[in-house]
Amino acid sequence: MDGNEAGWTGERIGMTRSRLLFLILCFVLLLALVYRVFSITSPSGSGTTDLPQRPDFQVEAPGGQEVHQKRGDGKSLSEVLATLEQWEVPGATILATSSEMELSKTVSRLYPECMEKVRKMLPDVDPFLSRVIICEGSINLSDAVGGEVPSWASAVAVSDEGLIALDADRLRPWPVGRLQATLTHEICHLALGQFEDDGGEKVRFPRWLDEGVAQWISEDSYLGTEEQLYQALVVSNLIPFHEIEHGFPARLIHAQLAYQQSKSFVRYLDFRFGEKGVREFLAEFARNLDVYVAFEAATGERWSDVIQEWKKWLEFQGSPLGSFLRQAPLFSLGAFLVLLAYLRRRRRDRALRAGWKEEPDDLSTEPAPVFHDD
Repeated sequence: MDGNEAGWTGERIGMTRSRLLFLILCFVLLLALVYRVFSITSPSGSGTTDLPQRPDFQVEAPGGQEVHQKRGDGKSLSEVLATLEQWEVPGATILATSSEMELSKTVSRLYPECMEKVRKMLPDVDPFLSRVIICEGSINLSDAVGGEVPSWASAVAVSDEGLIALDADRLRPWPVGRLQATLTHEICHLALGQFEDDGGEKVRFPRWLDEGVAQWISEDSYLGTEEQLYQALVVSNLIPFHEIEHGFPARLIHAQLAYQQSKSFVRYLDFRFGEKGVREFLAEFARNLDVYVAFEAATGERWSDVIQEWKKWLEFQGSPLGSFLRQAPLFSLGAFLVLLAYLRRRRRDRALRAGWKEEPDDLSTEPAPVFHDD
């Protein structure tokens, strides 16, 4: 085999490997997509167990008496707070032990940004002051709010007291983005607590609406619970909204469904009526304190009709096509990178082949030099 034939053989092998690599990567992407689709739509998927912890639990202040409640060591919350370090930021006071300086600085830095995001989404809310207690060691979430808190809670908001309590042990390992979403979520609870009815009394929004709006504004989302929501729809196990008007289940797996269902419905309202429609719904409820009357006044639609539309929308979101469309940006990026790599390899192969074509077929055909005797 001469050099030219060896070059052509190497080129063919290189091009074959390039095509083979391209096909393998496409096949892997296809398998990942199929797995993703059927892991969501299958009732036996993994979303029904081992759910991630929900970082929020809102409670109502017990008649404004939380600062007087005695703890196990006989001290009141006000006495404990007096021993904490304080950091002042616009709109809030951050309180924590000296051992939580780093987390306190992070919360202090994030708080103004989180407040600005909430004010942008709820522009009618008047400015308010809050306290943020970072609980660790000598004080826990139950101490901070003066009431029972589920074991899975990592943050608590008490709108009557303008109080947010954060569990340092659970928040410390989280990335900053997750901490920021949680803080925005809790500030949103306090902001919703500023709504007043026509008589000047504070409004108590239905729990599902309060939690749904907080998740909608903070954009916090947990994939596993979305799968659980789709599966609950498949087996007709969604929670009627009237059952979660005054509180959420304490058991984690049921609370997860309540949170995700609330988030999904408010997201659908945003999709259907826009941000303005959601804000008008909140304002109408503050005026008449009736969910169904307020909803129809704000949207012009019947509550029962929109509930059915939301379920159809949710069914599409959990379908194979809906799953594909939701995952399309990720898979499109992967496919584009694979195609780009293939085209670059192909261009290099063509350049190599063109270089070989320009070389003479056989260097031995050149005329041999002629020597003359003198």
